[in-house]
Amino acid sequence: MILEHDLLTNVRTETIFGSLPRTNRIVDVGCGIRPCPVFPCDDHVCIEPHAEYVAHLSEWKPADRTVSIIEAEAEALAGQPRKGTTVLLLDVIEHMEKDRGERIRDLLVEFEHAVIFTPLGWYEQDGANPDAWGLNGGDWQKHRSAWQPEDFRGWKVKVWPRWHPKGPGAILAIR
Repeated sequence: MILEHDLLTNVRTETIFGSLPRTNRIVDVGCGIRPCPVFPCDDHVCIEPHAEYVAHLSEWKPADRTVSIIEAEAEALAGQPRKGTTVLLLDVIEHMEKDRGERIRDLLVEFEHAVIFTPLGWYEQDGANPDAWGLNGGDWQKHRSAWQPEDFRGWKVKVWPRWHPKGPGAILAIR
């Protein structure tokens, strides 16, 4: 998850996300046990496929927003309202096979705004259990695809050549 890389708790947050306008609704896809709280919104929808992570999500009750949890795959985005919605895929798309990730990326253009954060190129993550949170989500954490800036044509793209402490850089793509 992006929080593991300290992105959301340091000074880079404003630099990275500061240009996004506020929307009424955040759809946080594949948020694991830690949704992204930095975007102000009225409604925060968490789409998470792993039941064990969903159980932990049910404990997240921020005071500044209504939270809805949908136990489903990323394709559940298709049923979400487009207008007034920002979709987040933060450290998620690399866990999908490339063709599936491309279909999800292409679906995101229908929403008001979208943010994808992913490793730059291949970053080995084998999916062993327990996962980083000590849970049995290892298979969900396995990396299945690699992404490059050219995979996000038509998006605003920021690249960091070094980001992950033990690996590659990172790509931030915003629409």
